[in-house]
Amino acid sequence: MVSEIYFQNTGCNSLVVPPSLLFVYDGYRALINIGENTQRFCNEHRIRLSRISDIFITYVSTETVAGLPGILLTAQGLGNKKIRVIGPPPLLEFITMMGYTIKKRNFGSNTISFTFNYDESSNDFDSSKNMDIEVVELRTESELSFDVPNSVLMVDCGIRVYFVQVSINNSQFTTNYDRKKKKRGKMDNNESVFVAQYIFEYPDIPGKIDSQKAKLLGIEPGPLYAILRRGESVVLSSSNIVTHDQVCEPPTKIPCSIIIHPLNELHYTEVIYTLFNFLIKMLRIKEKEFTSEYSMEGYISYIFNFSKPALQLVLNELDKIGQLDKLSTLLFSQSRHIYIDQTDKPILYSPFVTASVQQNILHCISASIFPIPKTERRGVSEVSKNILLNRYDIFPLKRLNGSFYNDKCIYELYSTAKDVIFSKLNNLSSDIEHCRQILRECNEALQNSDLNVDTDSLINQRICYPYLYILGTGSAIPSRYRNVSGNIILVNKYTSILLDCGEGSVSQIFYLHGYRLEELLKFITTLKVCFISHAHADHYIGLLQLIQIRLNLLTQHWKQTRFTENFIINNNRGLTLEFENKDTYTEYKLAPLIIIGPRKIEEILNFHAKNICNNEKVCSGNVVKKDELFIFISTQEIIYKSLKVSQYTGIIYKPDGEVNNNGLTKINGLYSKISLEPFVVEHINDSYGACVKFMNCSTSAIYSLVFSGDTKPCENVVNAARNCDILIHEATFGNEFAEEATRKLHSTFCGAVSSGYNSCSQITLLTHFSQRYPVTPFIEFNESILFRYFQEKTLFAIDLAIIPLNFVKDLPSFFHSIGSLLRRIHSSRDNDR
Repeated sequence: MVSEIYFQNTGCNSLVVPPSLLFVYDGYRALINIGENTQRFCNEHRIRLSRISDIFITYVSTETVAGLPGILLTAQGLGNKKIRVIGPPPLLEFITMMGYTIKKRNFGSNTISFTFNYDESSNDFDSSKNMDIEVVELRTESELSFDVPNSVLMVDCGIRVYFVQVSINNSQFTTNYDRKKKKRGKMDNNESVFVAQYIFEYPDIPGKIDSQKAKLLGIEPGPLYAILRRGESVVLSSSNIVTHDQVCEPPTKIPCSIIIHPLNELHYTEVIYTLFNFLIKMLRIKEKEFTSEYSMEGYISYIFNFSKPALQLVLNELDKIGQLDKLSTLLFSQSRHIYIDQTDKPILYSPFVTASVQQNILHCISASIFPIPKTERRGVSEVSKNILLNRYDIFPLKRLNGSFYNDKCIYELYSTAKDVIFSKLNNLSSDIEHCRQILRECNEALQNSDLNVDTDSLINQRICYPYLYILGTGSAIPSRYRNVSGNIILVNKYTSILLDCGEGSVSQIFYLHGYRLEELLKFITTLKVCFISHAHADHYIGLLQLIQIRLNLLTQHWKQTRFTENFIINNNRGLTLEFENKDTYTEYKLAPLIIIGPRKIEEILNFHAKNICNNEKVCSGNVVKKDELFIFISTQEIIYKSLKVSQYTGIIYKPDGEVNNNGLTKINGLYSKISLEPFVVEHINDSYGACVKFMNCSTSAIYSLVFSGDTKPCENVVNAARNCDILIHEATFGNEFAEEATRKLHSTFCGAVSSGYNSCSQITLLTHFSQRYPVTPFIEFNESILFRYFQEKTLFAIDLAIIPLNFVKDLPSFFHSIGSLLRRIHSSRDNDR
């Protein structure tokens, strides 16, 4: 007996958690679209993804598939044997680009099914947990018939999921329905965007057995009841046959649900028209039967819309073609139309409540190192309740407001969690004050100052560029406590360098800028160079969204954005954009992003530019060339062919926006330029670290930062980091997992500290921790000399920290005190459970 059927909202903002739905039918679970942070969002709010069987993709874009590598890795780790991914082209090519290998293929009438497994050459491959990934790509060839039986996908629990494709091709729409009807020619796949719409049709819920009727027919409660409930007949000992309708109440018919993803207003019109025709055929109803008296009440429960079309414009278009009455009767009047994408609404609280509350605690200690959005400083009563975790019940219909109810509100979860944690901080007040005192003592000039003076105002007297933004400190997949790899060196107001860009990196930047779109876009234009250490998804997948945002800037998708101050970037490359500043316009050019990484990254970026960015071109009509978005430089060519990249990385901007004649920028009072030199490390094939040097006019380094990427302790890292100012080194495993670290080519905590000590690095910043460690762990050292180096010159990286690099040498004791505080808070949480 089915206990519940519902859809759960698992994302609604393309910059934080892209629009997504979880479908639950008793034990069966499926996702509809999975963008970045979907998995982290579900973990945060205890929405179980462990039994996901199917993932439905409406169309292949950054917002719909960027979270796919992470969820597949999680499913494999949990021991899932098989997972199915369904969607239109180029889904198959995307999966292949992620490094999976084809085992077998099957050709259906309207689908092509490929079974994949993991690349066994990967160091993370575990043969004991191998999982089959079946990719069902919905076919689009014009010769295919459009019969309902050929457009259905069966799932384990008896649900039928019908798919209807409506493709957009230079503003002309084609469908697999009218392709047969109108005998259109074959489309050019390079100029078309294939979008799948889905119809979920549920089996009837068997009626209850009338025990009195059953008794009269000689059936006692027991195993025969179960057979009758399944709709089957039973044979009694008297040879009499009893059918289920003789003893059961009439079955309950469950209304179907529809998933649509229009890309713009005109596409929306075609989607509705196509669904109308498909439903007629599906229901075996002729168009002439639809009159003003005809009612489809109860047949469709929800239409989930993954876009934000202007509804009035759509209805006007429908009215012009004489379809408004029929379509409103069939689709609008008797169903609830739900818009999943709420990107246009302001974000008042982070949906990642655990990390946000932790950030609020640290903000109380240092507001400059641990910033929070202004909205999170307000009381709950001061903000509207507009960020919801919605659940939509299909069966049973037991809720008020029809079948719809608001399950939870982010602000309520945030407020509750914050109140609980801060109430416990009363018992930790001495620890917090200890952290503040250490922060004061970090600066010798502050030791004799008034303790009542605000610590941040005193510290800020020493702060100047460059800064280090820590976007993520976790490995593999995002968790409640940590995002995955990402670091930014903010050179000055106009220039920054990105070191790895894992899933969710853009949302982390968005948080650090107070969830203000205007500030996010400003910051993204500062990104000049992105270094990707190796081709694991947790180090590069966020780059796809970053490029997507830059594409939107180039196509002036956000041309209505209003900037509140002058913002000028002088550059010889890129397109000129204008943003309003009061009564004047400020003109600037957006340079292509310089991306340095392994050749595999280039293949993925070329796929992204050809398919996903091309989709934007087809939908908007704006043409953007690939080299206007990014310029790729192979790390191999830099190292083995001595390719010079100074032409891309040497010209950095002065704080006032002017470029010196020598192409130099003013850093810490000296005119200087920056070099980025990659080097080979010991991880998977084509894995690299990077040495970033700030140099003066005589090319002498005045500051150096070394980034290890993923690696086991190796000589190349030690040589590159020799006497550097800061070494950012991965420390994935605790010392107790030394064998696993060696097997997976990662570093232990002690191994990373040893690299810092052996290289005589002034500071070693540990990062890339296994997600088994929710907070910075306590480390024991066998050698006293390493323990002393750890205490005096080592920091644990913390998500969402902003560290001024000229201040970092004074911070080890402060970050160790922060680590102790977080361990105590986490320990108190565990005790409460």
